[in-house]
Amino acid sequence: MLIDHWPLLGLRVRTDRLELRLPTDEELADLAELAVRGVHRPDERPFLTPWTDLPPRELARRVVQWQWKTRGE
Repeated sequence: MLIDHWPLLGLRVRTDRLELRLPTDEELADLAELAVRGVHRPDERPFLTPWTDLPPRELARRVVQWQWKTRGE
C-alpha cells in the first residue's frame, strides 16, 4: 500500500467535531471543481497571483497539481 511508503497519508488529527488529514485524489478532483465554480466574487482580487482568472480546465488542473506538489514536499 502507498501508505507504507508515505506514512503521512495515514496521519489523522481528530476531535469530537473535526478531522484533519490529507485529501484523497477523489477529494482533490472535487476541490478542483469547486475552484472552477469560483472562490470569490469576480470583482475581487484577494490573491497576489491571479490564479482564479485562468480558463476552467487549466484552473482545475493547477489546483490538483498544487496539491500534489504540496503533498510531495
